[in-house]
Amino acid sequence: ISILTKEQIQQLPATTFYELLQTICGVEVQSRGGFGVQGDIVMRGSTFSQVLVLIDGMKINDPLTGHFNCYVPVSNMEIERIEILKGAGASMYGPDAVGGVINIITKGFDSLKNGTSSSGTINYGDNNLISSTASVFHKANKFYVGLGLSINKSDGNSILPVALNDTTTLEGYKNYFDIKNISLSGGYKINDLWELKVRSSILSSDFNARYFYTTSTYDKSTEITSNWFNRIQLQRKTSTGSLLDINASYKRSNDEFIYSPDFPSTNIHTLDYLNFTVNNSNEINEKLIFKSGIQADLRKIESNDRGNHSDYHFGAYFMGVYKSNNLVLTTIAREDYDENYGFEFCPQINAAYNLPNLALRASAGRSIRAADYTERYNNNIALKTYIRLGNPNLIAERGWSEEIGINYSLSKNALFKATVFSRQSSNIIDYILTNESDIDSDIGVLVPGANYTFAKNIKDVNVNGFELELNSKFLISENSTLNWQMGYTFTDITNDTLGIYLS
Repeated sequence: ISILTKEQIQQLPATTFYELLQTICGVEVQSRGGFGVQGDIVMRGSTFSQVLVLIDGMKINDPLTGHFNCYVPVSNMEIERIEILKGAGASMYGPDAVGGVINIITKGFDSLKNGTSSSGTINYGDNNLISSTASVFHKANKFYVGLGLSINKSDGNSILPVALNDTTTLEGYKNYFDIKNISLSGGYKINDLWELKVRSSILSSDFNARYFYTTSTYDKSTEITSNWFNRIQLQRKTSTGSLLDINASYKRSNDEFIYSPDFPSTNIHTLDYLNFTVNNSNEINEKLIFKSGIQADLRKIESNDRGNHSDYHFGAYFMGVYKSNNLVLTTIAREDYDENYGFEFCPQINAAYNLPNLALRASAGRSIRAADYTERYNNNIALKTYIRLGNPNLIAERGWSEEIGINYSLSKNALFKATVFSRQSSNIIDYILTNESDIDSDIGVLVPGANYTFAKNIKDVNVNGFELELNSKFLISENSTLNWQMGYTFTDITNDTLGIYLS
C-alpha cells in the first residue's frame, strides 16, 4: 500500500484529487480536462472501470459509467490521507477492485485533536479562472464539526478550428468548466465505547465535453452532473483491540448530456446507490487477528436513453491475520451474490517476511467486475452511428492476480521497491467495431449492413509487468527537507485473438 499523507497533500501544488494521484508511482490518471473536469484512473494495465474508489471505506464507483468514478465530493483540504492498494483487492473490498483500490480517508473520519483549525487557498488566472479551496474543523470534548468548500471555474480557452481534410473542418469552441463542492461532516462520542460520525457532500460540474467520448464531427457535447453523497457510521472500539463499525451511505447522481444542439440528443440519467456494510475486528492475541464483514447494496437508474433498471448485491468476507516472528500471513475468503452474475467466490492470500533492511512479499487473489449501465444499455437510436452501443447480454469480467516483490531500505531515508505482477482475465469488456448482422436483434432498430462500436466480452486477456520505485528524503536544513520519488512501470497486455495490443 502506498500512502499519501496529510503533510504531503498540504505541500503539493495540487488543486484536485486527480493531481494528488499523479504524484504516486504506478498510478496513471487519464484526464480529459484540467481542474477536476473528468479523469480516469488505471493501475497495472487495468481499465478505468477496474479501479475501486472509496471514501472512508465506502464505495463511490458510479453505476452509470466508470468515467464518473473519480467525481470525489471531498476537497483536498479535508483529506487526512490517501491509501493506494495496487493489485486485486476484491476479496476484502468487493467487486471492481481488479487493478487496485483507492481509499480517501477524511479528517473527520480519522482523528481530530481538540481545537479549531482552518486553511484555504485562492487562485485567479486567465480566462476568468477561479480555483480555490477552504476548510474549517472544530473539536471540543465529545463533538466535532467540519466544513469543506472548493470551486474551479473558468470561461475556458479557445480551441481553434482544426482542418481534417480539404473539405471538413472542426469548428472552434471554448472548453469552459464550472465545478463546485461543499461538504459537511460531524461526529459525537456517545461514551467510552461508541462514536457516531456523519457526512454529507454535494459536487456539481458543468463543462464542455466536446470530443470526450467521440471524435465525430457532429460532437458538440456539453454535460452537467451532480453527486450528492451521504454517509453515517456507528463505531464501537474497546481497549482490547476489538472494533465494530456499522455503515450506511446513499449517493444520488444526476447527469444531463447533450451531444449536439443541432438535433434532439439530450440524455438525462438519475442514479441512486444505497450501500450498507458491517465490519468486525478482534485481536485474539499478539499473533492472531480475525476480521469479518457483510455488505449489501442497491443500484437503480432512471434514464431516457438507457431505460429504467435496478440491481442488488450482497457480500460477506472473513479474514485471518497470523503474525509470528518475521512472518505475516493473511488469508481472506469472500462470497458475493449479484443479480448480474450470481454467486462468486473470491479468495486471496498475502504473505510477507521481514528482515532488518529487507521485506519479501507475495500475493494471489481472485476478482470480478460486472458491466455498468452504459456498457449494458447505451442505446440512443439517434446517435448509434456516432457513439458506443451497449450490450445487455454482457458477462461479468473475472480474473486471477498474482504478484511478488521486495522492499529494500537502502538507508534510513531511502526505500527501494520492486514488484512483478500478473493477471489472467476472462470476458473482459471492450468496444469492438461490429457489423449490424452480428448484433442481436433485441438491441433495437439498426441500419442494415452498418458497422457499430459494440460492447463485447473479449475471451481472454493476460497482463504481465513489473514496477520499480525509489523513494528518498534529504535533510536540507533544520526546517526543510527534499522528498522525491522515481518510478517505472511496464505492462504487457495480450489477447489470444488480437495478440499484443498494448504495452
